[in-house]
Amino acid sequence: AALPSITGIEAAAPRLLRDIEQRRLDLVELVRKGIAANPSAWQLPHDLGRLYFLELQDYRQALHWWEITDRLPGRPHYIPRFLIRLQAKLGHRETALELWQQMLDHSENEAVRGIARHEIRKLLNEMRRTTPAEPRR
Repeated sequence: AALPSITGIEAAAPRLLRDIEQRRLDLVELVRKGIAANPSAWQLPHDLGRLYFLELQDYRQALHWWEITDRLPGRPHYIPRFLIRLQAKLGHRETALELWQQMLDHSENEAVRGIARHEIRKLLNEMRRTTPAEPRR
């Protein structure tokens, strides 16, 4: 038996992908307008950062919007950790390492301190693996 033709699907796919991309851009614009109208609400920049991080995989924009979220009252407790992880993901490992160390030094929450210790070890291991070894003499 012959397989059904997928020519119609193949023909429609580029248009559907453009429609999806346009809807994402429309959503970004809508949330930006919401942020402009509600500048003290942390939820909208948080959600925009999430959209950039998860859907668009634009980590610089995610960092930007989560930095804004971090400055707003009532923001989720995990935002500082997201910011540090994004710094590392963007290749700013030294900055991330310094920020984890600050969190370790200044947090009174033992669970947060444990996370900071774990992240410091993880970053140091990554840095060792990716740093070329010194030539032996």
